[in-house]
Amino acid sequence: MAGLFLLDDPEATALTLPSQYGVDDIPVILQDKRFDRDGNLDYGQSPFSPIGRLGDQLLVNGAP
Repeated sequence: MAGLFLLDDPEATALTLPSQYGVDDIPVILQDKRFDRDGNLDYGQSPFSPIGRLGDQLLVNGAP
């Protein structure tokens, strides 16, 4: 499972940060993944399960 979020903070407009829409945005991508003991992706679950593959670790932009 994965989702992409663009977070917006109303207080950020008062700061002198770059704010050109679509250029200065930082996407936050959340994923749940399951790894084996060696750190490789675990594909042991069927991708055709009614609920899909369930991960046991949360990754944000690819990092645990």
